[in-house]
Amino acid sequence: MPKAAMTTFVSFDEPTLTVDKPLTWWKTLSIFWDTLSSTAISKCWPALIVTGIWSFTICVLNHYTNGNLSIQSTLITVFGTVLGFIISFRTSFSFEHYNEGAKLLSCIVLNCRIFAQTMWFHIPDNAISLPPKDCHGPIVDEKTEQDPTKEYAMTLIEKKTVVNLLEAYAVAVKHYLRGEEGIHYEDLYPLVPRRHPF
Repeated sequence: MPKAAMTTFVSFDEPTLTVDKPLTWWKTLSIFWDTLSSTAISKCWPALIVTGIWSFTICVLNHYTNGNLSIQSTLITVFGTVLGFIISFRTSFSFEHYNEGAKLLSCIVLNCRIFAQTMWFHIPDNAISLPPKDCHGPIVDEKTEQDPTKEYAMTLIEKKTVVNLLEAYAVAVKHYLRGEEGIHYEDLYPLVPRRHPF
């Protein structure tokens, strides 16, 4: 069974992805820092450093002095139980926030789809016609008729552009909430319209 030949359209105005170029050490460090700053470690590292310094100080004082800095084992059990409750509450609270965000983002996507469907079916196929006459401009008496197929094609292009912009809005909100800037993402860049020569 012969395989069908795949044809792909590649535009010359698309940017070259940075993945195709070899990464320098500075770009690699920048990507690592961006990845690390988008995790929970960026919010926890001050508390981790303070706790580490505090623990190191207690260990040094306990080792080099005659005093015995220790905690009773029952108190450690109580602290462990309370810490478990706090971590469990924090995890469930974070999970609720994640679910709420996912629900709101899916509402944005759903409303964009509903609006795109409504726009697609309610705008007639010959919606693009001659621009209306400006009441302050010169009055032109002659009417020039446009080719109906060209008018249909122009309307179809405009409708498709609006649908792509609606989809791009939902994808752009997702990238914005992730802290990602720009449009050069494989799920966003094809949706951004270019200028169409009419």
